[in-house]
Amino acid sequence: MTSIARPVLLGLQLLVAVAFLLLWHLATSTTLFGDVKTMKFFFSTPWDVGARVVKMVVGGEVWYHLGITLTETILAFVIGAGGGIAI
Repeated sequence: MTSIARPVLLGLQLLVAVAFLLLWHLATSTTLFGDVKTMKFFFSTPWDVGARVVKMVVGGEVWYHLGITLTETILAFVIGAGGGIAI
């Protein structure tokens, strides 16, 4: 990869992330994509999600949930691989 392509790629990746967050915010905070109450029922705002993540990390609660997720991932891999080998 050339030295110019790397910064351009990084800029495009950041642009995609910003566009995603902007669309998420617009979808949950305005009537642009439908009723705000309906959208907030299914999707929280980016700020609320960020605040919850910070709260879970600071309180140490995140490690419990990450442990469950890791356990489920390992079990799914073992079951899937075992089933694939058996078949």
